[in-house]
Amino acid sequence: MNWSTRVLTTLIGAGHLPSSVTVNPVNRCPQRIVLEVDLAAFDESFVSFHSLADERGVHFKKLKAELIAKGIEPDPAFADVPATFYSRAAIRGIDHAV
Repeated sequence: MNWSTRVLTTLIGAGHLPSSVTVNPVNRCPQRIVLEVDLAAFDESFVSFHSLADERGVHFKKLKAELIAKGIEPDPAFADVPATFYSRAAIRGIDHAV
């Protein structure tokens, strides 16, 4: 997902991304994991601003201007996360050339 540790930790801590603790099979220490199915479900519903720019193949400044012009706001549920996330439902209707 290309997120920083801080973003991932905040997503997990705030309950936006489910996780569990399991024993590492190599060193037998507990470690926190996010299941692939949970990550895929999150990715189907939400996208980070920079990932959206990459998906669309546009510079993030151009994308930001287009989103503002169309009145599309970041998802307020992620106000506590040190990254900007959009609901995929909110951006679904915009032109893919954005």
